[in-house]
Amino acid sequence: MFAPSLPILVALPAARSLLLVLLLALVLPSAADAVGGAQRREGQGGFDQRTGAPPVAPATAAARTLRAALGPQAVVRLDAVTGTPRQVARLDGFLTGPSTDSPAAIALRYVQAHADLFRLDAGDLAGLGSPTDVVSRGGTHHLRWIQRRDGVPVLGGGLRAHLTADGRLLSVQGAPLPSTAVATTTPRLDAAGALRRVRRD
Repeated sequence: MFAPSLPILVALPAARSLLLVLLLALVLPSAADAVGGAQRREGQGGFDQRTGAPPVAPATAAARTLRAALGPQAVVRLDAVTGTPRQVARLDGFLTGPSTDSPAAIALRYVQAHADLFRLDAGDLAGLGSPTDVVSRGGTHHLRWIQRRDGVPVLGGGLRAHLTADGRLLSVQGAPLPSTAVATTTPRLDAAGALRRVRRD
């Protein structure tokens, strides 16, 4: 009987490993998407107050410009609710060159450089705070920011970024909500009202 082998990712050359990381980031659903899917399968509708608000106009022109700049293998997908990118990547390369700066600084600099696409102002970026940084076996950084507005977490908001060990940006994800789309952070329901709504649904 053969002993269990190590995960095949360890045996892959570095370039193929990075490609696999990028492809997994592109195809795996976010936690919010997974929960929503489970609710639909059980016949329950998810409650998302954002869907009752006027839709944010998508950054279509900016997305088209970036696709053209990144080339034929570009992936720029906009979120229907926030109008901002849910996914920005290149299947045939990287979004940036090597850098010795911190992974967080590299990713946020890219977001700022494409402000017309991500639509995050200084207050939005400050509200992201410090990211979590998980480093895989090959040295790839997986960063995650949770978006907050006035201290309140934004449902489905935030940013995720994946960078190589030598500081090249692989992809940016997350569909952050621009501050201009947030009229107030004061809840329309108190705790008791929210519990009644959940029980009724």
